[in-house]
Amino acid sequence: MNRTYRRLLGYLRPFLWPHFIVAVVCMVLFSSTNGVMPFLVRHIFDDIFTNKDVFALQILPGIIIATFLARGVFAFGSTYLTEYVGQRIIADVRNQLNEHIQHLSLSFFNRTPTGTILSRVTNDVVLLRAALTDAVASILKVGIAARAFVETVARVQYERAGVDRQLDRVAAGNGAGEPSGQGLRHGGLRTATVRR
Repeated sequence: MNRTYRRLLGYLRPFLWPHFIVAVVCMVLFSSTNGVMPFLVRHIFDDIFTNKDVFALQILPGIIIATFLARGVFAFGSTYLTEYVGQRIIADVRNQLNEHIQHLSLSFFNRTPTGTILSRVTNDVVLLRAALTDAVASILKVGIAARAFVETVARVQYERAGVDRQLDRVAAGNGAGEPSGQGLRHGGLRTATVRR
């Protein structure tokens, strides 16, 4: 991290607690719920449509509604607090710029176009705000969402490997004594066929 960016982070320091920290927590919770969605979809198809589980049919709609309500609250919290911190940073920087401009010499205003001064006070400050709040928020959201996706895939693969091991034991039990079965792999899942 270079010296300039460390200096810019000084504008963020007064708003770290509670606004920015709570915004980060909301981002973490919102991104963490991305890993829940595949499991909800899987339970819908496996428990409700395939197994005709009445209990799952009673509780899953409530879980789905609660999950999306929580995602909405977390998304609102992170967006609102991030925007609040960003706007406060813009106000502080513009106040400092205005104070600094008031004490500049007349020669500065003679050689600097008015449009350039206005651009520095308006557009450049907005870019500074984006570098402080939006960049940090994007890094956190993408990083946590990627981790949740990787953990979800790893868990699914682990459960799938457990199913494969169970089918291997079934196939081995059918093959005790005289070989009566042969393990086959079809579509990534092993099935046992018993020789008649």
